[in-house]
Amino acid sequence: MPEANEYVKKLIKIDFTQPELLELGMKLTDLIRQARSLETQKAAAAADFTSRIKQANLQMDSITQKIDDGWELRYEECLIEYDHALNMVHYIFENDGKRIVVEQRKMTGEEKQMDLGLTPGPPNKSSETTDASQDNVFDNIEAPGFD
Repeated sequence: MPEANEYVKKLIKIDFTQPELLELGMKLTDLIRQARSLETQKAAAAADFTSRIKQANLQMDSITQKIDDGWELRYEECLIEYDHALNMVHYIFENDGKRIVVEQRKMTGEEKQMDLGLTPGPPNKSSETTDASQDNVFDNIEAPGFD
């Protein structure tokens, strides 16, 4: 026979107090907020990964097409040659020592005007003057008045 009273733990139903219910409600609210935030982050991450996968697929398709075609369009420096005898303008791409005409067209009216090769000579000494009144030809002109 036991000499004194003993204590043991037993699982029994206990009703919550108002402070305990309030504390549980606060925890639940916090967990709901966290779950919603995680769902939003998950959706954003999924959308981001979907977009990145789509972009990678587009780049792969573009490169695959270039390999299949064997060429691509690029902006490259071209030499412009004017053929005045034929009134034509030739755009020439120089690559590996080869000259490739990539475009030709008829000359415009301005392009048909050939340079006369004139260069300015020394100033005409007879036109130089030391007369101060000749410095500005507009000094002696009166402007019309507005009354």
